[in-house]
Amino acid sequence: MARKSGQWKLTRLDWDYDWDKEFIRADVAVALSDHQGWQIDLRAEGQRGALAIRELRVHPRGRASPRAGVTYGLLRQVVLDQILSAVRRQLAAEMKTFGSGTVSASADLRAELEDRARSFITTPRPGRAGREDADYLAVVVAVRSAIDEGDRTPVKTAASRLGYSPKTLRNLLAAAEDRGLITGRVAGKAGFVLKPKAKRMLEGN
Repeated sequence: MARKSGQWKLTRLDWDYDWDKEFIRADVAVALSDHQGWQIDLRAEGQRGALAIRELRVHPRGRASPRAGVTYGLLRQVVLDQILSAVRRQLAAEMKTFGSGTVSASADLRAELEDRARSFITTPRPGRAGREDADYLAVVVAVRSAIDEGDRTPVKTAASRLGYSPKTLRNLLAAAEDRGLITGRVAGKAGFVLKPKAKRMLEGN
């Protein structure tokens, strides 16, 4: 990620947004430049305009084994106000980019994804490796495309196109949400938002 200051850098930002309650949950990782090997993990929650840090953890990064323990100098680098401000800015940018949930994919990619989406029927037992995220992304794209086309019953339409029941398709969307591909699903409503992970997959990154 690009957000950084002279002493720290945001290295991960994963978030979920409850559109019904307008409530955000964000998990953040921060690397400390002057104390290499250490990482800060924090969870921020709240309404869009009132995000607050609820949890904070300091620990060695990855397999690093810093010789010194947690010191006062290390903790001085954890400027929470600045970090939270950076999180708010990054969230605002990502929610603006991904807020519509609109799928941007070529015709060839859409055809490939539609074939993959049918794999839950054509290959009901995927073996020990299990399903890939791309299988669930394919289902997401099928429903999202129907939404983008203005369909009033996108789940029913996509289910019919793929050969599923609407109930099965809703279960697959729930699994896609569990895998961090979408957020913002509300009971009784068809809409949802593609998360950065799904967008990156569609872009081939």
